[in-house]
Amino acid sequence: MAFPVSALEILRHACGDRAEDVILGAGLHEGVGAVATGLVHEVVPLDGVVARAIEVAEGLGGINPEAFRLAKAQLHRPAMDRIAAAASVDAAVQRVWTAPETIAAVQASLDRTVRR
Repeated sequence: MAFPVSALEILRHACGDRAEDVILGAGLHEGVGAVATGLVHEVVPLDGVVARAIEVAEGLGGINPEAFRLAKAQLHRPAMDRIAAAASVDAAVQRVWTAPETIAAVQASLDRTVRR
């Protein structure tokens, strides 16, 4: 499936050299596999999610906000530049995403996922 440029760049940023495998492989990634591909940072047992989220938020809250903002801007700059440069691609991607066969394929994938 084709991706909007912004989504592709987010995946490229998150997954690094695994982005191509994630995008072209079109598989579902859960647990340790999602960590290995860079889709998530960590997997936490359901009963520990809130406590871990609070712990992470408290850690991030201790960082100087301006320094954090600037560091994020620097890290994201290459992706933002690629998004801006390729914005015209998204019109073609939108046609693919809204095509009846794409909608049917996404629905079939969701149906398979729900049945698991």
